[in-house]
Amino acid sequence: MEKINSKLEQVGLQPISKQSILYYYIPMKGFTGYVILGSQMLSPEMYSNFHYLFIPRIVSLTNACLGTSILGSGLYISSRKHMQLLPVKQNIMYSVFGSSMFNLGSVLGWALLRSWISGEDGPSIAGGAVLLRAVAGGALAVGVIKLAQSYLTFVDKAVVPAKSSK
Repeated sequence: MEKINSKLEQVGLQPISKQSILYYYIPMKGFTGYVILGSQMLSPEMYSNFHYLFIPRIVSLTNACLGTSILGSGLYISSRKHMQLLPVKQNIMYSVFGSSMFNLGSVLGWALLRSWISGEDGPSIAGGAVLLRAVAGGALAVGVIKLAQSYLTFVDKAVVPAKSSK
């Protein structure tokens, strides 16, 4: 295990532990699911014949990515410094709420954007450009993740020093 952990550290990843699996690797997988979800929401026809490797056939790609993203972002939120100041029950409630609003708000935004750019309700901006819409959805997801990380870092810096100075 030490050999694996040293290789992981060499490439800039965290060594494997219970904490890193819960608060680093699962959120990383969740954010990957979020990017795929963004791409899939703007370009569903690109994923219509997608065959799953690890997802049961009764679960859609959208639901699998959404579930992964909710779990990953929830664990990411709960591990932030400002959340550590809360009792466990409150941490869990706020993390579930924040993760759900982040993901479901994004799904709503992507659905509205897809109807606008694909021309379902009027003139098309990029209707036939399936690959362009897929890339745009993924890029938009990465941008939203960066914005959310920036916001949470701001909250950590604002709340944690204020709390510890009392």
